[in-house]
Amino acid sequence: MMKPKCLRWFYRAIFTAIAVCLIATLNWTSSAQAEAENSSGDDANNSGYAQDEDDGSGDEIVITDEDEDEAQDGDEEIDVGEIEVEGEKAEDAEALPGEDYIFIDLDGLVGGLAGIGSALDLFGGIDVRSVGSGFDLTTISIRGAAPHRVMLYLEGIPLSPSVTGVFDLSLFPAGAVGKAAVARGPAAIGQGLAGEVDFSLARPDETCVRTSYGSFGTFSVSGGAPFAFAGGDGTVFAAHRRTDGDFSYTRHDGRTYTRDNNARDHTAVLFGFERGGDRARDRMIFFAADRSGGVPGMSEFPSPDAHQDDTLILAGMTRDVKDVKGGDLAISFYTRFSHTGFGDPDPYLGDAVNTDQSEYAAGAFARFRAPAGRDIAGAKIAIDGVMLKDSAYGNPERLTGALSLWREFYRGDFKFSIAAGGEYGSGGGFGWRGKAAGTFELGSGWTLSGSAARTFRRPNFSELYYPESGFIGGNSELKDETGYAFDFGPHFKCGRFSLDLVGFCHRYAESVQFIPVTQYRIRAENTGAIRSAGLSADATYELGRGVNIFGSYTRLDAVYLDGGLPLAGRAPSKLAVGIERKDARVGWRITYLHTSETPVDRFGNLKVAASTDLSAGLSIETSGGWRISIAGMNLLDDDLRDHLNFPRPGRAFEVSIGYRW
Repeated sequence: MMKPKCLRWFYRAIFTAIAVCLIATLNWTSSAQAEAENSSGDDANNSGYAQDEDDGSGDEIVITDEDEDEAQDGDEEIDVGEIEVEGEKAEDAEALPGEDYIFIDLDGLVGGLAGIGSALDLFGGIDVRSVGSGFDLTTISIRGAAPHRVMLYLEGIPLSPSVTGVFDLSLFPAGAVGKAAVARGPAAIGQGLAGEVDFSLARPDETCVRTSYGSFGTFSVSGGAPFAFAGGDGTVFAAHRRTDGDFSYTRHDGRTYTRDNNARDHTAVLFGFERGGDRARDRMIFFAADRSGGVPGMSEFPSPDAHQDDTLILAGMTRDVKDVKGGDLAISFYTRFSHTGFGDPDPYLGDAVNTDQSEYAAGAFARFRAPAGRDIAGAKIAIDGVMLKDSAYGNPERLTGALSLWREFYRGDFKFSIAAGGEYGSGGGFGWRGKAAGTFELGSGWTLSGSAARTFRRPNFSELYYPESGFIGGNSELKDETGYAFDFGPHFKCGRFSLDLVGFCHRYAESVQFIPVTQYRIRAENTGAIRSAGLSADATYELGRGVNIFGSYTRLDAVYLDGGLPLAGRAPSKLAVGIERKDARVGWRITYLHTSETPVDRFGNLKVAASTDLSAGLSIETSGGWRISIAGMNLLDDDLRDHLNFPRPGRAFEVSIGYRW
């Protein structure tokens, strides 16, 4: 592992570079624009810009084993810690380099309490998990993979913490995220073992205030506003939420438990600013969230008086420059700070479950893409470092550098891309990843696509260094996980109808899990391989007059290969359908989501019952520039359970009032 002195100098250099770039960026923008405008022979059409587990986020502490067995069964992992559906494939190679993403519009009618999760959950192969009551830990699973195997970004800046690898989606203020670019499967130039999601800020043209109320005493008020400053455009969002979190539930043993004194307050601010011209553009973001109160989604353990405090601060800047050596260049700098404090005064456990940690991270990356004859080529180099300070984990540090190269080939109706990259991390050695993908136009609206990928994941700090507490602990001798993924399927588009059908198979070797090693001891171990296989389908049909019907279906089979046991917390099937109308004045939406019976424990004996979620929303804009929206989530008030068999929020409502200045 790198010596602390070296890392301190690295962090100083990164933070200094960020400060210098933030100060100098406006002057750099002006000079870059002037230089580009004075260049001859430039094509004005080139002015577009590429915008371009288990659960636990460092923001929550959830006790569950890696295969997400029920926490109270004793197989535990300790994690420290509307939508307008426009899910079309990216046809423009400039959109994202070397990738086959779907783009999901998160700015819609039904958001509120469900947040962006209500949008993502409607797509095949994507499962959004919400633990316990309102505004509690919300994570993403892709094709059966645990959330810590899915990397999340905001405007290209990493969100996933190093402690658990899982970011909590509920931290985002309502309406602050505009789109999500989702790679279902390993990304060619990214670090997600099983998928990646890159969120982009919403850029509304109206000032909006929202309020919502729902079950578990959940209340929120939030707002967003655009503004102009120094020749640029910015947006700011702020939100405050509260939930008492108290609920009763029945365990598999038939006994009823009550979770009390679980009130939580959450405040968040998200700021974005963009300035530049056709040739050079700067984007800056600042995100801060603070949450405190009880511990959500828990049973009789920890005790009702357990408390948790979370803080997250993220800042970053990206500069996009076109026509650099004939290509496009993006350079980003970022820094991230998070703090989690957790205490449980349980007289039997005492300090055994007390944790306190501060994570500091900083990094930079540069991405370049350019035409290569008839083809397109690109590269990405990234470096980042992280350290924990005054932590129950000790003070671990990690410095990582990565390089990825990719190229896309176009030959008539055939498009082929290949990418390869390596990553070196202090204390973890070298690992490599690669991906090959192809698309062939069959004609008459039919397209065939397929890909094969190899990737890896380094164990997170929780898996390596979780403090010994007598019954659970980390394992500093863990090996890297390696994964192989394959998918293949047809895509069809004819007139108003489109269909995307994909079969997939993922296999993970040296899977890291918290498992019992003795009758009274749980430890992170490299276990046997895991496989998830299945198919997903997404379809849309335009009825006309702005009305669309959409739907998705996922069939999943996820098992431990050594024993054929099902992976807990993975629904074998999920069906989503909806109808919507959205135009400048009136919009409405109705969605239906059905999830099949889902195993909870390791042996598949305990299961969460099948559930149905019906939601609807209506939005009207008046001639005076006012927009009023109302949305209802889980209108049937079904007994929804999360993948740990805890109750999820019941019926909830949201009212939004906006004004276009």
